[in-house]
Amino acid sequence: MRKILFVDDDPNILQALKRMLRPMRSEWDMNFINNGESALELMNSEVFDVIVTDIQMPGMDGASLLDKVKQKHPETVRIVLSGQASKEMVMKSVGVSHQFLSKPCDAEALKSSITCACTLRNFIKNMESIPSLPSIYSEINDALKSEDVSMQKIGKIIAKDVGMTAKMLHLVNSAFFGLRSPVSSPEKAVSILGLDIIKSLVLSIHIFSQFNKKKFKQNFFEWLWKHSMMTGAIAKSIAKHENKPLSIIDYSFTAGLLHDLGKLLLAVNRPDEYAEVIRLNKEENILAYKSEMSLIGVTHFDVGAYLLGFWGLPSPIVQAVALHHTPFKIIDKDFTPLTAVHFANAFLHAHEKGIEIQEESIFDQNYMSFISLEKLLPTWIDIAKELVNGEPNGKKN
Repeated sequence: MRKILFVDDDPNILQALKRMLRPMRSEWDMNFINNGESALELMNSEVFDVIVTDIQMPGMDGASLLDKVKQKHPETVRIVLSGQASKEMVMKSVGVSHQFLSKPCDAEALKSSITCACTLRNFIKNMESIPSLPSIYSEINDALKSEDVSMQKIGKIIAKDVGMTAKMLHLVNSAFFGLRSPVSSPEKAVSILGLDIIKSLVLSIHIFSQFNKKKFKQNFFEWLWKHSMMTGAIAKSIAKHENKPLSIIDYSFTAGLLHDLGKLLLAVNRPDEYAEVIRLNKEENILAYKSEMSLIGVTHFDVGAYLLGFWGLPSPIVQAVALHHTPFKIIDKDFTPLTAVHFANAFLHAHEKGIEIQEESIFDQNYMSFISLEKLLPTWIDIAKELVNGEPNGKKN
């Protein structure tokens, strides 16, 4: 039975939550506390899977509570459930929470979020760290909801993080994007690439940077970063070549960029087991996800998809991350970001290993036949080959 802790200084809210979640009593052991200090005291004696807290509370506010929970109980998934909160408080909470829900929140949405949190925690309960959604990414999302949003405003938000700005501009000016003239400002980058692509870069840079100092072989992180970037670039190019809507093109890039997020999480938090996964893959040619399941009990695409779904990323992105190795599980006959990411990832793995790229051997033929795209594979392979002629810094292989 999962243990869930709810914290809110308003007794009426706590009563409403009790009534709303009464049907879950057979699945969840729920505690309802009216202040942060008492919540921490209870957590010192009991282990909770999830904590759900308000932000604006007297004494210890929700952000401060979650910061302490993050330090003392990192295994607990942290959710904010709040109504009217200042922008400063919201941004403060983003760095210490895994999800932010707004009041009023209907029962199904709340149950879904908590259920997803429990599932995620079950997969990675022994891990040291789960990356929080970056504050800049969340601030951009909030800005997009305003009526007066502008490229300049988005650029200024990104520029708040100097390191992220530098890394983003480096990537924008790399061979991945093939821009004709150098870009020197976040505002210009946003105007050229579009907000969705920029958000994807901000999110991925943040995730990778959190783990750069972890004790694991650095060449693995370098490979994973380059592989992820190139997968996104190829997936985007394929979607663009097929004249898909801009949303599908952007989703394809984001899904490709984040498709191996689970590998990063598993490698950092389970380094010994994952070192063996990598060895088996390189020396015995055993697919990584098969070794992950046997050694760790979960695959990288499960972990990555659950985290992205928990963060609330669009379902086409989550679907592509979840099924990029097993696209045949989908029943959609249309071209989707999954199509592009499956192709890009399979192509790159073959290319990286020096395997002769033959569509019948590296792509899921049942899936490609199902969506009637087999005849397009030779063209897609040519597109991918052109893209891998240069690395992110523009140098030739």
